[in-house]
Amino acid sequence: MARALLCALVWLTAAAPVRSQELQPPSPLVRVWQTEQGLPQNTVTAVTRTRDGYCWIGTLHGLARFDGLRFVVFNSSNTPAFKSDRISALAQDTTGNLWIGTQGGGVVRLRGGGGDAAAAGAGAGAFTHFSVAQGLASDMTTCLTAGANGAVWVGTVYGLSCFHGERFTTFRTRDGLPGTEILALATDGAGGIWIGTNLGPAHWEKGMLTPHHWLMPVDGLADAGNGEMWVSGKSFGLLRGQISSVRKMRQMLPLGRVTALSACPGGAAWAAMEDGALWRFESGGKTAVGAALPPGGIRSLYQDDERNVWAGLNGGGLARLKERQLIPVPAPGGGTGTDAVIALAGDREGRLWAGGASGELMLFQKDRFHAVDAGPGFGAKGPILTLCAGSGGSLWIGKRGGGLYRWDQGNVSVPDAGGKSIAAVVTALFEDQSGQLWIGTEAEGILNYHGGKFTRFTRRDGFSRDQANCIAQQPDGTLWFGTADGGINCLRNGGVRTFRTADGLGSDSVRALLVDRAGLLWVGTTDGLSLYRNGRFFSFTARQGLTHGMVSQIGGDNAGHFWLGSNRGLLRVPRGELLEVAEGVRARVTAVPFGSGDGMPSPECPGGRQNATLMDPAGRLWFTTIRGLVAMDRPAPETTPPPAPSAMVEQVALDDGTALADPLIFGQGVTFPGGLTVPPGLRRLEFQFTAPSLRSPEKILFRHRMKGLDADWTYSGTGRNAMYFRLPFGTYEFQVEASGEEGRWAGSPGVAVVVRPHYWETTLFKAGIGVAVVLAAAGLLGLRSQRRRELEQVRLRIAGDLHDELGSNLAGIVLLSRRVGRQSAISERERGELGEISRIAVQTTQAARDIVWFINPSCDTPREMILRMRETAAILLTDIPYDFQAPEATDQESLPPEFRRHLFLAFKELLHNVVRHSGATRVEIAVHSINRVFSISVRDNGVGFDPETIQHSGGLKNAQLRLKRLHGELHVRSRPGGGSLIEFSAPLS
Repeated sequence: MARALLCALVWLTAAAPVRSQELQPPSPLVRVWQTEQGLPQNTVTAVTRTRDGYCWIGTLHGLARFDGLRFVVFNSSNTPAFKSDRISALAQDTTGNLWIGTQGGGVVRLRGGGGDAAAAGAGAGAFTHFSVAQGLASDMTTCLTAGANGAVWVGTVYGLSCFHGERFTTFRTRDGLPGTEILALATDGAGGIWIGTNLGPAHWEKGMLTPHHWLMPVDGLADAGNGEMWVSGKSFGLLRGQISSVRKMRQMLPLGRVTALSACPGGAAWAAMEDGALWRFESGGKTAVGAALPPGGIRSLYQDDERNVWAGLNGGGLARLKERQLIPVPAPGGGTGTDAVIALAGDREGRLWAGGASGELMLFQKDRFHAVDAGPGFGAKGPILTLCAGSGGSLWIGKRGGGLYRWDQGNVSVPDAGGKSIAAVVTALFEDQSGQLWIGTEAEGILNYHGGKFTRFTRRDGFSRDQANCIAQQPDGTLWFGTADGGINCLRNGGVRTFRTADGLGSDSVRALLVDRAGLLWVGTTDGLSLYRNGRFFSFTARQGLTHGMVSQIGGDNAGHFWLGSNRGLLRVPRGELLEVAEGVRARVTAVPFGSGDGMPSPECPGGRQNATLMDPAGRLWFTTIRGLVAMDRPAPETTPPPAPSAMVEQVALDDGTALADPLIFGQGVTFPGGLTVPPGLRRLEFQFTAPSLRSPEKILFRHRMKGLDADWTYSGTGRNAMYFRLPFGTYEFQVEASGEEGRWAGSPGVAVVVRPHYWETTLFKAGIGVAVVLAAAGLLGLRSQRRRELEQVRLRIAGDLHDELGSNLAGIVLLSRRVGRQSAISERERGELGEISRIAVQTTQAARDIVWFINPSCDTPREMILRMRETAAILLTDIPYDFQAPEATDQESLPPEFRRHLFLAFKELLHNVVRHSGATRVEIAVHSINRVFSISVRDNGVGFDPETIQHSGGLKNAQLRLKRLHGELHVRSRPGGGSLIEFSAPLS
């Protein structure tokens, strides 16, 4: 059976016929900026946008540059080119220069370059003043317009001037103007210039000035396309047509002064009347715009390329009129709902149902929701928490305190549960593929309603909680139940399995479920969004680009986006990007936020219940908020995606706030020919940047990096500054990029940064230190080598003396004692004493040989070391068979005498232990030298011992002490009756 169209999950696949239920065109969103927000003065006389994206605002106290969030003011106090702060007009010429008309101060040109600073040359960002001294008709300017080939036309109170080729050409009544005072200027589609004067219009084309003597002031002009113009004047209102005779033009507005007139693409126009009314004219007629603006009237109008309309107010500041993306839905009785709307559902007939905190059931028809009479007592039994349209045409209603209700053809009933209430609080309702109804309750388990019978499931059936606040089903029949704090339960083939954070779920608190068209399960939790695929969960949080931590609602549109509701508004996220992040193809998603600034009555979206958002069959998205419903009318992908906002650096400052560059005036950002050079020891370097956006500047995201220092981009969100602390000396490049709603990143050329070194970090200083170190090291090495040679001579002399003197004397003692001992005349006692003398002399001779070997510098090699060990083993192991293995040693490396002494004596101690105590019949000795570590092992097949009881014996203890002096290690492995293995090693340092 096809899945019911009741739930937000199922609306993604719905295709049922729908009756026309259009929403009324909403009033635009209005935002006003005044002096409290940085505007220099509250009477705005002119507005325009230049090609670099900035909005320029003329006031009666100076000029302001606006990037959508911040104002930068230019006037006579900080810009000498301004001789008057009373701005009257603004225009950008075809070469990119901004022209500023003033009242009494002539005109000022701000050198631009069409958004390309390189095209403007060295003069980019420079203000230049022009007045009557340079040929201007009057310093009291009234209007401006751009002509062809970089020309600019300037209207004044005393004639018309055209600036071209760095000079002015002036026109007055003697040159064909109907009147002296110029009130309006406009360029037509053919490149001609229309001039409105105090006595009628005139037209300039191909070097000819053609007057039209209406004998009435024309104070507004705008191109209407197809050779027609919009013309306004207090004597005739607003006209449209071909200007030849006032009688031949169509009247669009009755008599009355039009205070502001602005053309739009396609021949449309905006007009403001003296009484404050605002009109929009299109091919289909005119529309009154209901916009709540401060009193005082509109003085100037301008529509930018992002479809924003800017109204300069007379004493009320600057107003932006923006099309609503999210439409508040009228509630019963008119206006917009102020109560929380919690539940949504749609039925097979295309009707949309809603319920919420008031407990009232509502049906959407004829552009608004209407209250449905559900019978006495229904609305008084608590708020509606969930709705579900059944496949049989009925509507299931879950309430707090009232349990479960069924609405059918205007009749409300309570399903029979054997005379018992099924639950006090019903939080989720879902009809599965087979038409069975699943009911989630707050604390009384999960119920299945089928064939007029209820079946209850609780913890005893394997569920983690006796509760469910949202339910979903995958195409294979698997049912999912989200809980408030017990994770998510999966019911498949009669078995229940619970998934929690340990299984990859974002949080154990589940607030929303969605099964998409591909059958994948998406889970909204209090800590991000989770995806269940291939038997496991993958979670998306702020690290993956979700700027809102809690996901209380999940919906999808026909353009491939997911819409995530949270307590901070909505996020639009491309589904494909989410899958790419889960697959490891990309690191972050493009999450576009929507909130109060986009038309939401409240940014807080309730969740933790079934059906908090859905897409209806007409393609509209519906969202619940704590202050009523909002709708997104048929979101669709842009046919021509808007360009990405270009990030640029506006200012660079040192740690004490000192600016290294004045705030950006015009073009592609601050530039530093040859690089930005900063002094050594800098504690902090701060970059301030922006990306001009006039529609949704709060949605622009930034990332930055210091190339040469940062390995990757740093994502700063909506933050517009970056600070670096104690940059090491070197050459870097600061780069910044911005991303708009479409997720593309764009930036301007980076700023080269050169951090100068301290004197001790310079190459010359380091080279000097290096030479000094080399000389000192050479001297020390020479002294050390000399000292070493001297010590070796001393050692060699001592070794020779010991060998020659002490050795020969001891040998003589041995020979004499043995000779005397052979005589027959001596007694046995005397013979024994002579034998002891001979034995002591032999031992002393051996000790002397060891001392000579230790001292002799010619023995400081691994080869001599191994030879000495082999010789000692042959002497001590005379009666025990043994095997001695050692590498082929060389004389290339020198062994310190102290190292040889302790290592050799430790080896000798161990051999004495073997001879005295082991009772071995076989001994294996192995010597290794690897990576400057000497390792020796002695293995025997003797009686063995317990290492715990004998570790403090004299021989082992002495050997251990000697190895400790060499930072070596001794390891003993033995057991009674099992022989022993003694290993020791020492690093050669």
